[in-house]
Amino acid sequence: MAVLDADLRGKGTHCSYCLRYIEKDPICPTSDRLQSAYCSSDCQTQHRAHSQTLLFTLESALPAAISPEITGTPREERDKAQKVFIEYLNETKTAASELVARFIARQVSAETAKMLPRGILPGVASEPVLTDGGEYSLYDHLERLRYLEVKPADHETRILRDVLQTALPGLEQFLTDDRYATFIGKMSYNAYGVYFGEGREDKVRIHSC
Repeated sequence: MAVLDADLRGKGTHCSYCLRYIEKDPICPTSDRLQSAYCSSDCQTQHRAHSQTLLFTLESALPAAISPEITGTPREERDKAQKVFIEYLNETKTAASELVARFIARQVSAETAKMLPRGILPGVASEPVLTDGGEYSLYDHLERLRYLEVKPADHETRILRDVLQTALPGLEQFLTDDRYATFIGKMSYNAYGVYFGEGREDKVRIHSC
């Protein structure tokens, strides 16, 4: 998982998926709640498939072949939950909670891919890569990482849990207070900054885990 630092978000200068500098004509979806920008349609497709749709849109978190579109009151609750989460990300300007959210969403996308035949996504030129291959899952890899003992803010788990619950009811049960604290500790201990080319003149705070 990788996320742009908060001070690069919304600038349209770096791809929100591959993190590379966008040299010309960024793709900036007008409906994107995080003001994401992409260097290519492929990066946009991958980002949507891996985590963006579940976390930051009102579209169905699962393909129509598996689950119908969420409408009515749940849609309004989902809208509210996402706005609270985005406000929290913008206020704290930290990457750990977003990395945890995208990690969980990536797990959902990988499990979803196992239930879908190839070609189920119409209009997509190249199939999004939803699984990482190999014998071990992302969760297996994360389990092996060392972590810091941290205590998240009391309301932090609830904010993300609301996003998960309104997207896929029942998913929030996966995120207990203790598990979220462990995830945050692992992301905080193992995150590192990456950059391309000459990097940034002021600071390097693009996080990847």
